[in-house]
Amino acid sequence: MPQSKKSSAGPGIDFISALPGALLHHVLSFLHAREAVQTCVLARRWRHLWISMPVLRITGRQDHHHKLRRFMDHLLLLRSRSNLDEFILDSAGSTRHDGDNVNLWIRHALFGS
Repeated sequence: MPQSKKSSAGPGIDFISALPGALLHHVLSFLHAREAVQTCVLARRWRHLWISMPVLRITGRQDHHHKLRRFMDHLLLLRSRSNLDEFILDSAGSTRHDGDNVNLWIRHALFGS
């Protein structure tokens, strides 16, 4: 039987991480913020990419609003002060008691503080 041809690049080569940072940010912009943060485990190059993403997509279900609040507080605290081109926040699952938090998140997205 003929042996199968192996890729000339060899195993373990990470071509995606070799892409420019702007292109990786563009790819991350299609993910929800939680998924984008989780990419930090993919490779060393991805470890801090989420920190400077120009797009944040945040959605939360009503039954997880406490987890969403905790995630958002940490996300905005750890995120760099880089430009934010788009901020998508679906707070449909929020309660009326979350209004102060949502206002704070929006203010942070708009003004960076």
